[in-house]
Amino acid sequence: MQYTKLLNLAEWCEKEEFWRNLYENLVELHPTEIWWDGNGDLGTHVFQFARQCAVEKFYDFIELGFVALIQGPVRRSGFLESWKGSLTDLVECVNLVFETYSGPCQLTPFQFEPMSNAFYFKIVQWPQIYMVSDEVTHQEAVEPALRILNNPRYRSADEEVRKAMKAYRQGRYDNCMIHSNNALESVMKIVCKKNGWPYQEKDTARTLVDTVVCKSTLDKSFKSWLQATSSIRNNYGGHGSSTPIKVERHIAQYVLTNAASSIVLIVNEADP
Repeated sequence: MQYTKLLNLAEWCEKEEFWRNLYENLVELHPTEIWWDGNGDLGTHVFQFARQCAVEKFYDFIELGFVALIQGPVRRSGFLESWKGSLTDLVECVNLVFETYSGPCQLTPFQFEPMSNAFYFKIVQWPQIYMVSDEVTHQEAVEPALRILNNPRYRSADEEVRKAMKAYRQGRYDNCMIHSNNALESVMKIVCKKNGWPYQEKDTARTLVDTVVCKSTLDKSFKSWLQATSSIRNNYGGHGSSTPIKVERHIAQYVLTNAASSIVLIVNEADP
């Protein structure tokens, strides 16, 4: 059944149209590496780029492939509600390939939002490659957080988590910590607003943690753990520190995982 859906999905975009869309998307990022002079088959040219390019550029190839696949149908008819299942299946199939061949990464899911016409929807987040450093923490923290943040209510936090994962993948570990902390703060503000708990938009993570723990049924011992994300971020040069400390990969991994697991805990506690 899943493969039947994928075959239907492939029919939305003509082959030449797909490669043209993908080439135009990639050339904006890597103009010198992928430039095509018009000779030969464009699809073969783009595919050769994917086979020979650096890993980070191959990730761009995968991410932009989803965009290229849908660009044509969008221009012609918009997003039909019935396409969502096939798009979700496509992401799952790519992730299955990564798992089968022990790939170090996975794709985040699409995030959809209904439109005024019940038969149409729009995509608010596209699939994004992120690194899976540890299978256990990935399954128990990152994946549940992504599922929770798929709720439109948490869109701002979802955007921050995706930025954090992309920064981690690209080795920008300081940015990974910043976005991880922003995501957690955003979730706490949303939870406070939903439950009528007092807070200010300018509240720091420490103040927000105090409010969430005080107003919920969480034990006070959770305070230090929930504050860890912001504390580590600040100690490594947050809030404009003049002497930032170099952030190593394992530190960023811990902060990202801690933020994700904190999000899961807070939402399950205060917004089940």
